[in-house]
Amino acid sequence: MQHKELKTILSNNFVKFSLLPIFIIEVALLVLYFATNSLILEKNTTILLENSKIYSNTILKNEANTINQTLSNISKLATILQKEHANLFKYKTLNINRSLAQFNIAENGVFYKTNKDGSSLYYSSKTPIGQEEKNKAIFTENMDLTFKSIVDTNPMITAAYFNSYDNMNRLYPYIDKVYEQYGKHIHMEDYNFYYLADKKHNPDKKPVWTGAYLDPAGKGWMLSCIVPIYNNGFLEGVSGLDITIDTFVKNMLNTKLHYDAKIFMVDKEGMILAMPKSIEELLNLKELKSHSYSNAITQTVNKPKKFNLFKNKNPFAIQLKKLLQNNINTVNFDIKEKKYVALQQTVPTADWKLIILVERNKVFSSITKLKNIANKIGYFAILFLIIFSFLLLYYLLKQSSKVSKTIVGPILNLATQTKHIETLNLDSNLLDTEISEIHQLNTNFLRMASELNKKSKKIIAKELALLKSNETLELKVKERTIQIEEKNKQLKVLAQTDYLTGLYNRAKINEVLNYELKYSKRYHTIFGVMMIDIDLFKQINDNYGHQLGDTVLCEFANLLKENSRETDTVGRWGGEEFFIIVENVDKDAILKLAEILRVVISNYAFSIIKYKTASFGVSIYQSNDDINTIVSRADAALYKAKKHGKNRVEFL
Repeated sequence: MQHKELKTILSNNFVKFSLLPIFIIEVALLVLYFATNSLILEKNTTILLENSKIYSNTILKNEANTINQTLSNISKLATILQKEHANLFKYKTLNINRSLAQFNIAENGVFYKTNKDGSSLYYSSKTPIGQEEKNKAIFTENMDLTFKSIVDTNPMITAAYFNSYDNMNRLYPYIDKVYEQYGKHIHMEDYNFYYLADKKHNPDKKPVWTGAYLDPAGKGWMLSCIVPIYNNGFLEGVSGLDITIDTFVKNMLNTKLHYDAKIFMVDKEGMILAMPKSIEELLNLKELKSHSYSNAITQTVNKPKKFNLFKNKNPFAIQLKKLLQNNINTVNFDIKEKKYVALQQTVPTADWKLIILVERNKVFSSITKLKNIANKIGYFAILFLIIFSFLLLYYLLKQSSKVSKTIVGPILNLATQTKHIETLNLDSNLLDTEISEIHQLNTNFLRMASELNKKSKKIIAKELALLKSNETLELKVKERTIQIEEKNKQLKVLAQTDYLTGLYNRAKINEVLNYELKYSKRYHTIFGVMMIDIDLFKQINDNYGHQLGDTVLCEFANLLKENSRETDTVGRWGGEEFFIIVENVDKDAILKLAEILRVVISNYAFSIIKYKTASFGVSIYQSNDDINTIVSRADAALYKAKKHGKNRVEFL
């Protein structure tokens, strides 16, 4: 191929290959710009509308799941109260540190608690206060520890309480001058937070959520999770956990959402339970969060009818009524030339409805702004290109001769310098060009690139090998770490558990004993211990063999575990001896529990040998006790039971 000088080529082809293509490209770019913008905006509008529905539905589900989880957790806490309070009424055991409660009778005849430790207590003036009522006021002091733990550690929960059938109220936190807050008489069965949990309204005896009501305890508008407390089939009362409407709104409904979406909660009857300020403005309502208490609340006070979407005549309420009554997920409607979309989601724990409201114009606001900006950019681009074209034409005519003179020299110098660089190898051929200078530059550049490419491949190969080695090592370390952690878990179980019976071993029993001693000394509580020995167990091994003996031990262990309280710690002390640590009991209570276990064991038919008895040594915590002293008393009591004929319970 014949090579030409660059100066000659530039001069000959300037007009042909510069001005006309530039003009064509400018026009094409402008057409492409406006066409593309129009198409993108149209597509984005459709996508954004669909995405807004998907987003709103996702947010709604997430919020509903969050609220449902919160309500479910509160329901679980209420279930814990239900079990604890049922056991409390069954055994009526008093924790000593709670027996210091002081009571008095107010001028209006109300029996109330005077010291401000724990919860307040109120007994209606119409309830005759005898010894039974006083005892109830005292032993229900045991509720305070759990009340305090739940309320103080759960920001959603405002109060915890127990209301009895005979018009007693125990509520945490403490209400000062409770006799003034409630008045001289309060009939519990007149309030929704009591009767909704009774057998008629709640035959399954499960946690129940109330609607919004005005709290007699002075906390304003409230929602409650309540559970019935039964004792041998009799409804002793109702325990509950309170959430104020204000707390619910602040913690659950004040989330800042895209598109300025609005979210609020209603019950299955259409009554608005809680709503943020944005919904108040649309429905022309003012959320009831607080209340000025001029008189005592003597019956259930529900929200006014205007808060019920089924009865409110506001245009938004009418449209939302369709959403709820027709049980559909989405409804679209227009109000005052504005388009809206509303979606609903059920909160299954309380059978409430969570509703989200989105204004469609706000969904498209970003698209509208983007369209205006794009048009302004397009018009500016047209003006700029017109000016630029004239300036470019003038400039190119003036500079073409200078360019042709000045471009050749630097290229020749660069070509000369590249003859000494040989470090890169690009897999390509020499350029097919008419310019001899660029031809020479290309030749030198490819030589340099070839060498660089060879060296780069070697470096990359070494780095890949090193990376693979590091990944293999990291994987092995991770696998070994998992193996070690699993072994540690197994060792921990073996260290605390008796291999035969699956109960705690002696080491674990000693650990729990040590904890209970420290706890009792610090909080002045009482716990007890039982040492149990299977009577004439050696005869089983002698007559039937050790294998049957092991079977009897396992069955005996299961009897103790199944017939002990959940809070008791059951373990194998050694051989045929077993040990039980019983929390929060006095002498009478632990002797009663021991006697129950003794009867259960004596009536149980063991494998092969059938009936077998056991002897019990029982003791309770005394001041300045250590492990040795309390265990020694239980051991001595066991020896006494053996000495006096076995199959009996002795206490020391």
